[in-house]
Amino acid sequence: MTSLRHALLVADAVLAITPTAPISPRLKPFTHHKEIRLPLLLFWFRTHVHVKQQLTILKYWTQIYAGLLHLLYKLFVNIM
Repeated sequence: MTSLRHALLVADAVLAITPTAPISPRLKPFTHHKEIRLPLLLFWFRTHVHVKQQLTILKYWTQIYAGLLHLLYKLFVNIM
């Protein structure tokens, strides 16, 4: 799997987890339905953000989520 394809799959996962991410003002009129909002956000991300920026954004988002999951795991282990 190419790194770009992998990055886009991660983008799908990250954006699915964070559906309240800011949307471009140009897309706002079309985003009043939730089933339309996420695909438009993904389309905008893939077409208007440079590939290197996409990879940087995804790297930081995955680090943030990994850190949060690690903290939740530590809390869960300490509670048990």
